[in-house]
Amino acid sequence: MNKLTTPNNIEIIETIYKHSKDSLLREPFFEVVENEVKHLSTLCQLTPLQTVLFANAIILGYDSSKIQSIITHLGFESYKILSYKDEFKVLFEREFLRGERSRGEINPNHYKVSEYVIQKISNNQPFEIKEKEEMGFFDKLKEFNEVIEEVSNDSLPLELLLDKIDLLRSEFNNVSIFQEINISKFSNFDLFFFLKTLWDAIEAGDNDYNTNVHETTKTFYKSTNDQYRNIRFILNGNSKLIAYNYVALSKHNFRNIVYAGLSDAVEKLVHKYEGVQLGKMEDPNEELIQHKKLAQKELFYNPEEAVEVFKLQEIVMEKSFQKLQKNFEKKGLKPAVSVLFYGDPGTGKTETAYQIAKATGRNIMKVDISSTRSMWYGESQKLMKKIFTDYEAIRKEEKKCPILLFNEADAIIGKRREAGSSSLSETENAIQNILLEELENFHGILFATTNLQENLDAAFERRFLFKIQLKKPESLAASLIWQSKIPSLSEKEAQKLAEVFRFSGGEMDNIARKILMDELLFAQKPEFTKIWSYCESEHWDKNKELQKIGF
Repeated sequence: MNKLTTPNNIEIIETIYKHSKDSLLREPFFEVVENEVKHLSTLCQLTPLQTVLFANAIILGYDSSKIQSIITHLGFESYKILSYKDEFKVLFEREFLRGERSRGEINPNHYKVSEYVIQKISNNQPFEIKEKEEMGFFDKLKEFNEVIEEVSNDSLPLELLLDKIDLLRSEFNNVSIFQEINISKFSNFDLFFFLKTLWDAIEAGDNDYNTNVHETTKTFYKSTNDQYRNIRFILNGNSKLIAYNYVALSKHNFRNIVYAGLSDAVEKLVHKYEGVQLGKMEDPNEELIQHKKLAQKELFYNPEEAVEVFKLQEIVMEKSFQKLQKNFEKKGLKPAVSVLFYGDPGTGKTETAYQIAKATGRNIMKVDISSTRSMWYGESQKLMKKIFTDYEAIRKEEKKCPILLFNEADAIIGKRREAGSSSLSETENAIQNILLEELENFHGILFATTNLQENLDAAFERRFLFKIQLKKPESLAASLIWQSKIPSLSEKEAQKLAEVFRFSGGEMDNIARKILMDELLFAQKPEFTKIWSYCESEHWDKNKELQKIGF
């Protein structure tokens, strides 16, 4: 190690990383990096072995973020992770690393390096590692929810969730709120469902029926028969949670999915003992898609699309949008944001609108375009005008300005037909004239999606403030989508599919559904050759020559 007045921690970490490759952690390696390891070990208060593992975790964390990658880099087979489980456990307990774990046991998947540690090391500063504080009530609930998410994503086995429930049952026995409720009479599923409902309310800051009954039950029960039997048990009011008035079900449902919240009695106990004020919002407007009920999805975009989408999302965030509206009005401009998403089918136009709504906390008034094309002449124009009248009334009622979504709007923003050619043409032209007029006076947020951008009527171009094209994913984005939809794919396999098959996200969904059906119905693991054959069959053009499988 070079003799420097102030050793550069990053260079030290790089040196340890480079020399540790394929070293198998043998004695000659430790002799070569003795000074570097000693410095970093003293700084972090770790053993030399823990220091080497941590240094590699920092470098490799920018690439794969997998514990196995560290073991492989050192030259070992993946199973050797078992030999170093205790060392990694210390790194997690001391919060040098954070990631997927349950009761201290490391799940050999993804990890991340503590932001505190990165900041100190990047700034070449020494740091103190504080002893881990005793977890409070809410911290325990949060950790429990993280375990639920891991089990739901099949990252952890259900047995670890059951262990966690048993642990919390004993730990919560002395908590006042649970003493009044008497959780000892709860089955494992009852306690699981109740704690999930409690955390969902606390996390959301309200008791507005945040817990999806179907998804929560399916996380706990892997058998389809058990899932639906217990879902019916809850919905029919036979569960102890319902019978003892601990959990309440929403009177409304979204897409036939029922949601649960805490009962008024439990809500009062949470306020009494934990000082948290939860309240139910007024019944949501049934004409709107509620943003809380939208499933959160990770979407992958091509680079130029990502810039546009994230910029739009920032614009319609509440604080930004209110500021824009005020400034627009001051300058005599229309206080509205109107956006056209255009591109091939299956490229994520509608889902992008949904995810922006979810991220910004805005509900959606979705318009079925076919409903505006009445068979009775003159009725369609009235329906179009009513859409905007209804939206304006809802906008004034809602706390946040909702999004008006014209989905698959090709029929009403396409090029106008020649006047007098037919009564249908006259009706469609009349609808477009009303739409143009309403857009001119529109206040709020409007999203529209279309597959036929080349057919867009010129009169609509200036009505849309933003026009964002979503294309089929390029190689990098496509590779990430493949891996997100079929996790068993290696990076190399995902890249191969991305290069050969120019699919939209929707087409990839089709493949993923077929693979899932094979797994669920026939217990078949998704072999790459099978995935490839499904990709080939997805093409309409059977005569199109495809690159042969292989690397």
